Amino acid sequence: MKNKIRASALFLCLLLLLMSTACGRGGSSYPVLDTLSTEKWNIAFRQGDSVGEIVTAALCELAASGELSRLSSEYLGDDYSCLDGNAGALETLAAETEIPERTLLIGVEANSPPLSLFSGYMFSGFIPALAEKVCETIGWDYQFIPVLPSDASVELASGNVDCVWVSAAFTESSSTAVSPGYLENEEWLIVRRDSGYASKRSLRGLDLAVTDSDNAAAVLKAAEQSDTFRAIWTYATPTECFAALDNKSCSAVLMDSLIAQTIMYG
Repeated sequence: MKNKIRASALFLCLLLLLMSTACGRGGSSYPVLDTLSTEKWNIAFRQGDSVGEIVTAALCELAASGELSRLSSEYLGDDYSCLDGNAGALETLAAETEIPERTLLIGVEANSPPLSLFSGYMFSGFIPALAEKVCETIGWDYQFIPVLPSDASVELASGNVDCVWVSAAFTESSSTAVSPGYLENEEWLIVRRDSGYASKRSLRGLDLAVTDSDNAAAVLKAAEQSDTFRAIWTYATPTECFAALDNKSCSAVLMDSLIAQTIMYG
């Protein structure tokens, strides 16, 4: 009798372990085969424009107040913020730099939920909500303009936008200034659970789906995986990438964790 009880208890423990594993990362129909990189997303500005310092100061105040963490949890399901807070950042800056009234032209992505989405003649999502709080803190009006992350430098140089606030980690250059990183992201290599693929090596010679070919190429190069895939197919939206995975048009998807998890676990 005792042996039966022990066997039943062991079975129950194993069942609970399997259930808990299924609720974690990779527990959906789309397991994460590997994390190719980690990064901190930031905001891009024109080099030499005081807008960058002012927006960064306001963002630091929101980090200090807990508003950045709150918005991350609300829109992304958890707190992925990584910016050090500074409750007096804007006041300190205002004592040294004039902060004139203005309308901030903010470049955001039109189809990148839950980060940003254009629907019904308005933008919604984490980034628009955070940008609105930043402008409210400064006392500025704002206008959202749809842009592509790959066009950031062109959009800034043309004056079409004052900042590019998208799902990207920008690098400072002679023409582009960047804010400190404020949100942590990973680049996930994702497959179907029934695919049988167990490692990056098993994907050699197969097709990969992405939404940004330039970023994908950079991530693969940094991870020394540039020669792994036969072809890289670019789709307009994350949803289309997963649709391609479902219909076996590709064997894997490379995507930002903060975007992919909404589809995988949403």
